[in-house]
Amino acid sequence: MGIFRNRAVIAFLAVQIIALNGCIKTGDNGGTVPPAENRELVTLEQGWDNDERLDFYNTSQGSQLIPYSWFLALEQADGEALFRADDNIRRLGYIPQQPTAGRNSDGLPIGFVKDDNIEPFLLTKISASRLSPGTGVLQSEYQEWLGLTCAACHISEIELDKHVLRIDGGPPLSDFQSLIEDLSKALQATVDNDEKLTRFAKRVLAQGGYSEGEKQRLRQELTPYITWLDNYIEINYGGLATAYGYGRLDAFGAILNRVTASFTGIASNATPANAPVSYPFLWNTSQLSWVQWNGSANNHIGRNVGEVSGVFAHTVVKTSDPAEMFRSSAKIMNLDRLENLMSKLDSPKWQVPLPPIDQNKAARGKALFAENCVFCHGIRGE
Repeated sequence: MGIFRNRAVIAFLAVQIIALNGCIKTGDNGGTVPPAENRELVTLEQGWDNDERLDFYNTSQGSQLIPYSWFLALEQADGEALFRADDNIRRLGYIPQQPTAGRNSDGLPIGFVKDDNIEPFLLTKISASRLSPGTGVLQSEYQEWLGLTCAACHISEIELDKHVLRIDGGPPLSDFQSLIEDLSKALQATVDNDEKLTRFAKRVLAQGGYSEGEKQRLRQELTPYITWLDNYIEINYGGLATAYGYGRLDAFGAILNRVTASFTGIASNATPANAPVSYPFLWNTSQLSWVQWNGSANNHIGRNVGEVSGVFAHTVVKTSDPAEMFRSSAKIMNLDRLENLMSKLDSPKWQVPLPPIDQNKAARGKALFAENCVFCHGIRGE
């Protein structure tokens, strides 16, 4: 196990160097290699079987970002291509998936999931707060929302010649800030352009419900939703001198803003989420008593409830009815299930198609690691 751990360290550093240099674009012979969608996917051995992997990718944690039908129907701001098109998803640093019956029938990107098991009380609260505040408009059929899962921020891929290496639990090069801002721009363009709105409405209302009146009702619901989303953007990113860019996020700041400002309705509690860091890898999470980059959370489920709150879970805090207080869309059982999955995740093994390890260099590296590193970065035993 000791050799494996040192190899894992080498592997992880190597793939990160590849990623930060924009991935490998040419083969060993200098020839052009195929685009990502035509490369062979290699899933590195990390302790999960395929069912466990798909569970991690597709288990809802109670996040609600946007009505599900809207996400499927939405076009990009500057054209007619769908927002969810693979090339746009890759541009934002996320990973497209093929449809999987019973798991992901619409082929959502990794970490994007349908949340369709929301209790009616919370569904009413979510729809009212995001689609129709003060207008009296409420489309009761919005019982499915698109949300994010742990996998959106903790799966990475590296392009290597004719292969794509999948690293479960690895830090991605996704751009969450651009995802949210581009989503808002696409929605606003839909409201502003009647032809775009018509195409959007015909997709959303595809089951025979399209009419000019229904299209205008959608416009009425889009407007307050954009206001809600722009409020999230302004709270977290307003005034930032530098955008997060790829592979960085201030998740902690977003969680604090959601809990202390959005849930409570106390806008003055908000502060820009201006301390982005790189995403952590997850394969040592179960060994840690304290988590978060600053070691501030020692309750994993509590931490995970905070995490899903930061990515659009709905929790009732501002209410005059004590019976409603703290009812939340966060799915505790699913969060526990995801935590148990992470406890089985191992660091990625160095394997084909990666080149063979130079054993002489590995031996020298092992000695350097033992001399300089092991007192802070211990190796699990056999």
